[in-house]
Amino acid sequence: MGSFRWMLALFFSMWMGLAQAQPGAVEAGSPRARFDGLLEVLSKDEAARRAFVEANFTARMIEKRGVDELVKLLGVLHEDFGDNRPLRVRATHEEFEALFKFASRDEFVSFKVKFAPPDAMIDGFATGPAAGPEPVVPATEAELPKAIERMVDEHAAKGFSGAVLVTRGGQPIVAKAIGMADREQRRANTLDTPINLGSANKMFTALVIASLVEQGKLGWKDTVGKHLPDWPQQAVREKVTIEHLLTHTSGMGAYWGKAHDEQRAELDTLAEYGDLFATDAPAGEPGKDFRYSNNGFVLLGLIAEKVTGRSYFDLVDDWVYGPAGMTHSGHHARDDGATGRAVGYLQDGKPNTPTLAARGSAAGGGYASARDLQRFAVALTGGKIVKPETLALMTSPHAQMGGPQAGYGYGFGVFTQGEKHYGHNGGAPGINASFEIFPDSGYVVIVLSNVDRGANELAQKIGQTVMSRTRG
Repeated sequence: MGSFRWMLALFFSMWMGLAQAQPGAVEAGSPRARFDGLLEVLSKDEAARRAFVEANFTARMIEKRGVDELVKLLGVLHEDFGDNRPLRVRATHEEFEALFKFASRDEFVSFKVKFAPPDAMIDGFATGPAAGPEPVVPATEAELPKAIERMVDEHAAKGFSGAVLVTRGGQPIVAKAIGMADREQRRANTLDTPINLGSANKMFTALVIASLVEQGKLGWKDTVGKHLPDWPQQAVREKVTIEHLLTHTSGMGAYWGKAHDEQRAELDTLAEYGDLFATDAPAGEPGKDFRYSNNGFVLLGLIAEKVTGRSYFDLVDDWVYGPAGMTHSGHHARDDGATGRAVGYLQDGKPNTPTLAARGSAAGGGYASARDLQRFAVALTGGKIVKPETLALMTSPHAQMGGPQAGYGYGFGVFTQGEKHYGHNGGAPGINASFEIFPDSGYVVIVLSNVDRGANELAQKIGQTVMSRTRG
């Protein structure tokens, strides 16, 4: 029996039905961090694999299979995958799935990893046969709208709900709203429906900070302690800079956990979010590695509040939404039904309301409509929010996320493979958002979904199609 089939039979028996993990991304100790670490350790020696298993697998896994067998299986995975990198990674709040090509034959395999709350320890993984990635069919510039519409229609038939807006030079070439913003009330999504952006709100936080830098009230290299001298954690005060926070290189993690869960329904201010991690030391050395951190962006919001004496939410209203003309955007309260916002829905069809905090934070959880994000793109690239030279700095890669062509700037993901593009995505139970600007060609791709993990795959396909277009 080949190593692939042996692993398939062995590990499918180890899957568990897990409670939904908290939203977040790649902070230390998160599903993404453990997933990335697992892929990295496959090519390491036995000692490194053993250390990884002992530090990252649940006690249940270790008791059931033993450290020696798990270490051996990681070696088998490396034999199957070789040094190939994943062709595609899909993340949910329960598992990560990577598409690999076998090292020894022209076949593809799906590699799934599951995590156990509350610490996102690895609690199961499995492999199975998979179809290869769908090839991108090049379309001419003139054919691009119809090609994108076909993709949207295909995803709509599979249950996509939300809004898609693709523009060039500020003019829409595809604009579609699909599904229900509120299933109980039978209220349809529109291009003006506010949809939860998840972590995509980090762009707005970064722009508030950039505005303060332009005003001379902050410096990129300022330490946290310069502006928050009473912050309880000494290592954060003295070693972490604003640049570290903006680039996810502060070594800080995320506020998810028991305290957050117990207080979620009351979390309404940045100070309340800050109290969740005020005494946490950086998990890694500041300035060294990319570790996605929601805590870091909450801290940026607290710094903005301290420097200005104003609420973070008011600053975003006045310095981002206002100049851009975003009239259907805001950090709406969980119980505010008057805003017309979309209700998020989990895969089982239930509303995501119980998973929401009272209000989002500077790390994410605000709302915007597709049309507002298009206005935001026009204002941002037109110099209405920050100066062009500031935007150029913010959308240059300052930290490496995963591979030489995937970087992170100041609050923006920056990608140089194919045509350069920048933006941010976001995901949480019941919502998924993607926003990308292609500055050289003038395209903007906005995909918002009020269904769990509904936007990423469609946004990726549209982006690939935009980059593969021909001029014929």
